[in-house]
Order: sequence, then C-alpha cells, then structure tokens
Amino acid sequence: MKNYIYLLFILVFFASCEESELTNFKEKDAVFFQLKETDYSMHYSNWDNWLNYEGDSVIFTFGGLDPDHPEYLTKDTVWLQVNLLGQMSTQERYFDIDVNQSQTNVEEGVHYEALESQYPMEADTIRALFPVVLFNHESFGADPYTLDVVLEGNDAFDLGLEGRTNARILIYNDVVKPLVWDQYYYRYLGPYSKAKHRVVLETNGGFIVPHTFEDYMALRAAEGYWVIYYWKAPMNAYLEANEVYDENGDRVMPW
Repeated sequence: MKNYIYLLFILVFFASCEESELTNFKEKDAVFFQLKETDYSMHYSNWDNWLNYEGDSVIFTFGGLDPDHPEYLTKDTVWLQVNLLGQMSTQERYFDIDVNQSQTNVEEGVHYEALESQYPMEADTIRALFPVVLFNHESFGADPYTLDVVLEGNDAFDLGLEGRTNARILIYNDVVKPLVWDQYYYRYLGPYSKAKHRVVLETNGGFIVPHTFEDYMALRAAEGYWVIYYWKAPMNAYLEANEVYDENGDRVMPW
C-alpha cells in the first residue's frame, strides 16, 4: 500500500510539473502584414479584415489625371496594416520596418517620403496602420514601379506568418479597371477599356471613378443613387462626336 501511495505521489508530481511548464510557456509575439491582393487603392488603403490573407501587394494609382484635373494630386498616402500574432499588451510596443532595396526601383525623397524605422502598436490592440507617402512623379505611368516594405524582428516582436512579412506597393499613374466595374458600372457604361475610363474622367464633371465597393457606396451616399447613370449621357455624346480607340485597336462605341 505504501509503495502504491509513493508511486501515485511521483505521478502527480511529474504531471504538475508538466502542467506548470505548459502554462508558463509563452512564445514571443509576432507581427505580419495584412493586405488585400485585389484591393486597388485610390487615395488610401485601409481595411479591417484582420486575418483575411490575400497576397503581398497593394496596387496604387494616381489615376492618369492631367495636372489641371480637379482631382489631380502631387502626393498621396498608402496606409499599410500590420497585425499582431500573439497577445495584446497593456503597453505600447514598436515594430521595425525597412525597405528591401533589391526589390525596389523607386528612390527615397524622389518617389516616396522617407519611412520611419519603427512604428507603434498601441496598447490593447491587435493591429496598427502606418503611412507611406508617395509623390506623383513624372516617371510613373502604365508600367508599375515597386516599393517593397519589409518587417524586421526586434526585442518586442518576431516575424509572423511566412510570406506575410513584406508589402509590395505597385505604383502606377494610369487608369486601372475598378474592382466593381462589372458589378456596378457595366449596366450604365458598358464593357471596360482604359480608353473609355479616360473618356469618363474627362466628361463626368471631375469625379474619380471609385475602385472599391466602399468607395462606390461613399460616392452614391454623397452624390445620389443615380450618380453613375448621369455619367452615361456625356460619355456617349463624346464618343459620338469623337473616334476613340481602345488598347486593342477597337473603336469605343456609345453604350
């Protein structure tokens, strides 16, 4: 009986030690980029789906606008989101970033504003945003320029989620097909082409064609439900009076 009690005591002792080790073990918190592969940014990139991974790139365009266009910008800001993999802290912490020069073909101070080496992850939160200011340089056009921003480990954070530690900003100064064209614009404006997109920019009174559903809904809320419909008549009038050809050499016809 004494041997049985002694054996039981040993088993309980080792079980408690193992439980203590598991309870006290804590991996270092980590950070990763949260991007949307399919999200085109016009004027900002700010999203809120914290673990909805879709790629390593943000496509940004200045829109191919002429300098005299009312929406023309000399510079603009892309907001990159960094998410926490681990436990929230009651203290503000900082994550490190850098530019991967081997994958970057834009120049600091010419195409973009110098980045800080660290940005804060506020207390009691699992995400942070930091700005990347881009300059509307004359070299930007139909072919993308790349700014590759990378996370780096430090005393506060390791790198989390393999393949999610860099964010490539692909920079254009050209029209880009809105994500919601087929769903919301096709009915009023017809099939997409860059040539048609430019005509719409010239004839719709100075509006930028929204790229995302959120931007589209914001425009409708501000300008009225039928705002896109009202772009149709001036577009068609222009296309009837002028021969416009798309990137495939086909004439863009009124819709």
